[in-house]
Amino acid sequence: MRLEAEQRCVEAELQLAIALSRHLEKRLQLIEALNEVLEMAVPALVALGVGLSLSSAQQHDRTILTILIL
Repeated sequence: MRLEAEQRCVEAELQLAIALSRHLEKRLQLIEALNEVLEMAVPALVALGVGLSLSSAQQHDRTILTILIL
């Protein structure tokens, strides 16, 4: 009986690890997509004359990444 309970616990932990892995992979994909958008947006904004200092752009990127990670 105890062995069966331990086996179910290990199986549940494995399922949780698999789900977490998938979740983290999706977050990574979102971050990569966001990075692509930012790489395209910054030159376009500069071309339009939108003044962004590098430090404020970097802070903005960190804020977005922090939100995505949460």
